[in-house]
Parts: sequence; C-alpha cells; structure tokens
Amino acid sequence: MRSVATDPALLPAGTIGYLVTPTIRRFVVAQDIGGAVRGAHADLYAGSGEAAEDFAGRQKERGVMYVFAPL
Repeated sequence: MRSVATDPALLPAGTIGYLVTPTIRRFVVAQDIGGAVRGAHADLYAGSGEAAEDFAGRQKERGVMYVFAPL
C-alpha cells in the first residue's frame, strides 16, 4: 500500500510522493512502471492475494499525488 506504478516518462522509479484520495492519504514510492500506466496516472499496489485483488478492483478514485523533487 506504499508502492505505485507510474509512467516512467513522467516519474522515474524511486520518486517519492504523497497520495491524497477521498479514502487514502499516505506517502508512496514509484516502484513499478506498470504496463497500462500512461500519462499523469498512478496505480496503487495493494499486495497479493484475494483481499488485495478485491481492494484493487474497487479503487477507481481520483486524487492528487504531490511529488517531491530536488531543486
């Protein structure tokens, strides 16, 4: 629940962000490029197993991810 898949053209692996949706507020790390993730979009990794699969299937929320970048 702390790993997200992002478009590597926008966010390289290892980028730290803060994810805010109606039900989730947490720090996350871009750790996967995700085959279907293109553009300004992120998929939250929910783990493995049936419970994680059920959770991921229900997540269609819109939100904001604040990205921490060096100056």
